[in-house]
Amino acid sequence: MWTCSDLKKSAWKSLAPRFGWALLIVFLYQMMESLAGSIISGLTGGLFPVLSEIKSVIVLLRGQNNLSDAFIQKTAFHLIFTLFTAFLWIVPVSGLLHAIFTIFLKDPLMCGILKWFIDQRGEKRKPAFESVFGIFRSNNYSVIVKGMAWRYLWLCLWGAVSGLPFLLPAACTIFIGRYSEKVISSVQEQTGMSGASAWIEIALILLLLYLIASFLSMLILLSRYYSYFYVPFILNEEPGLGFRDTMNRSKKMTNGQKANICALDLSFLGWWILVAFSCGLLTFVLMPYIYATYTELYFTRKSESASFLKKRNIWR
Repeated sequence: MWTCSDLKKSAWKSLAPRFGWALLIVFLYQMMESLAGSIISGLTGGLFPVLSEIKSVIVLLRGQNNLSDAFIQKTAFHLIFTLFTAFLWIVPVSGLLHAIFTIFLKDPLMCGILKWFIDQRGEKRKPAFESVFGIFRSNNYSVIVKGMAWRYLWLCLWGAVSGLPFLLPAACTIFIGRYSEKVISSVQEQTGMSGASAWIEIALILLLLYLIASFLSMLILLSRYYSYFYVPFILNEEPGLGFRDTMNRSKKMTNGQKANICALDLSFLGWWILVAFSCGLLTFVLMPYIYATYTELYFTRKSESASFLKKRNIWR
């Protein structure tokens, strides 16, 4: 059974001789991701200046005494409708661009980076840029795109499912907001509290419900994220396996191991605190170490699970 300390020692031993190259490829990846994210976020962010201009126009109209209230309301309605229409167009386009960027560039590039870390463990080490960017020239690019797109789709679907626990506290909040007087009166009759104390008790109950919902939502997201944890590694090593079988292989390899992988991520918490104090500058130093550790985890778990799965004829 693997331990966090053993994985980290093996990762650093494999990474140390070529740490400079690891820094460079991670830096380039982070820069490309930040640039694309800024461009896509700028589309949605452009709504806020529009909203500010609409507010200014409405305030200006209200200052004109010679304009009727009907004219002001009509103008405000048209301005808000324009903003709403722009929002309906910009947000879906922004989401679509983000999905395209993730599926066709970000995720394949991530697979290329992980391929470089995989290559470092072998005897025949390839040049860094050949490992990272060669994936876009190889016949495996379409396989990588399909496999990572399938993973992206399921993570999005499970992200939607993770919102279900919030339905109960949201419904309670709406009900209390609509029938606040009746709710407060009922609480006061049953408990003998004052109005202020009754409101505090209701607020604490709602807070507890939202905390429970957040915990359940986090469990759903983490469970699915760690279920598909090994997908990019498997796609690199066995591109002919097929994206569905790749997902199934990853789920079998993470069966009973999700809490351990989460503990491995938490073991980097101290490093992330240092990253926060450095205003993010140490991210480029930490990420190669994390990727190398994940690579060691994959090969360790692969060797641990291979014989177990073969005995049951489920390792394909």
